Amino acid sequence: MSDYIFCESKAYLRFLEEMKIRNFSENTHKSYCWIIQAFSRHVKIPLEQITREDLRQYILFLCDRKVSVNTMNLHAAALRFFGAFCLELGSRDSLIPPRKGEHKIIRVLSKEEVHKISLWWQMGQTSTAKNAQRTSQG
Repeated sequence: MSDYIFCESKAYLRFLEEMKIRNFSENTHKSYCWIIQAFSRHVKIPLEQITREDLRQYILFLCDRKVSVNTMNLHAAALRFFGAFCLELGSRDSLIPPRKGEHKIIRVLSKEEVHKISLWWQMGQTSTAKNAQRTSQG
């Protein structure tokens, strides 16, 4: 890969153009570029020669590294976009399926707990206002 100049890759230039056409945010642009560069370093072949199997193997590599579901989904989204629009490997949905997220249980406060918090906050606001008056008078 040392002879291969990454930034001159036609696939990578197309990738940059496709993101520009779609008006991706600066953060998405930076993230996707970083991911495609990491992927390219991993596979060690010119991007134009990437196959569906290369994408699949990279996702398996990330699974073995036990990255978070959110990280995995971000990598998968970037690779789906790259594979579908820059390499024309098929539809995005057929390239890499999204992983299921972790289900977190959200604790909902009771009415009594909300009331206590409200009273506590109001007391804090009242004492802050009184302290401000004392300071301005003194």
